Amino acid sequence: MYFLAVPMSEEREKRRQAALKAWETIRRKQREKRVEGVEKLTKFIDIEKIGKITHPEVTQEDAEEGWSGNGVIKLFTKTPEDIACGPFWEIRWAYGCPLNCSYCYLRGTTRGRMKPSYVRIEETLRCIREAFQKIKKPQIFNSGELCDSLMNPPLMAKIVDLFEEQSKHKIYLLSKFGTSNIGFLLEKQRKQVICGWSINSEHVAKKWESTAARPSDRIEAANLVWEEGYDTRIRIDPIFPIENWRNTMGNY
Repeated sequence: MYFLAVPMSEEREKRRQAALKAWETIRRKQREKRVEGVEKLTKFIDIEKIGKITHPEVTQEDAEEGWSGNGVIKLFTKTPEDIACGPFWEIRWAYGCPLNCSYCYLRGTTRGRMKPSYVRIEETLRCIREAFQKIKKPQIFNSGELCDSLMNPPLMAKIVDLFEEQSKHKIYLLSKFGTSNIGFLLEKQRKQVICGWSINSEHVAKKWESTAARPSDRIEAANLVWEEGYDTRIRIDPIFPIENWRNTMGNY
């Protein structure tokens, strides 16, 4: 079966461009409204200095010349210059997230397709092994950039076990899941694993993280792995202002 490509009419293209321009104007005004009264980082540090800040675990010179990753391992370098976050290595073992938080940047990254899809585990492990060979200096690999690190414990168990076969690099597990997804971490301790949880207030979780584990459950999960000896980290992400929070903390 063959299809004939019909060029877009000039009038239709003008309407499309006008709609795109209008939408960009709306988005710009929305961004401006959201940051009213918020101090920008550039007030405290020059943008030139921000651009020179690098992630403490990575520089582009740490890998063999010309190697910036493969199908699964990727050096992320797209951070805007006015944000203090340097390049880092991703493990793209999966795409999407079942938690579907309202504000998640993956909605744009995956064009709304939030249902998780997975790279074949054999391919994932092969690409990680290649990275171990190509990247000479110790690195921390982020497995929760394009998905949630704990959304598929059986697959993640195989990935973290591979990291235990060497002692140079570590894997960072970032999650909004709770105690129900950490069983494989508690069964045996793994020395090359860093556990991290993204946590916000109960008020924020109820409103915008309706399918994620409750913050109290995430804190309990973090406490359990910490007691097992894991390097455990907590981050407030994203930060939402709550009106009259000092007077309403008891309600959440």
